Amino acid sequence: MEEETPITWRKRVKMALPHAGLYFSLFVYLLAGAAVFYWLEYEADEKIQSAKLDRIKHDYRMIEAALKEMAPPEAYAAHRDSIFQELAE
Repeated sequence: MEEETPITWRKRVKMALPHAGLYFSLFVYLLAGAAVFYWLEYEADEKIQSAKLDRIKHDYRMIEAALKEMAPPEAYAAHRDSIFQELAE
């Protein structure tokens, strides 16, 4: 029977380098893909977020108009800030 030669640290490094290179190249590929996706979709995402914000502002204006209609002016003025603070949470 032949004796097996022990695996030295150099042999281990030589075995591990291709795997490390593969993981590194995959990582770079994923980062590049994320950057391209961000670049392509940024404007559309910004439009969607702007539309959502406009909808929220519209809803707040509607709530404010309804509250002004229902509440006495002095009560509305006194509690306006606390009402909108609770709505924002």
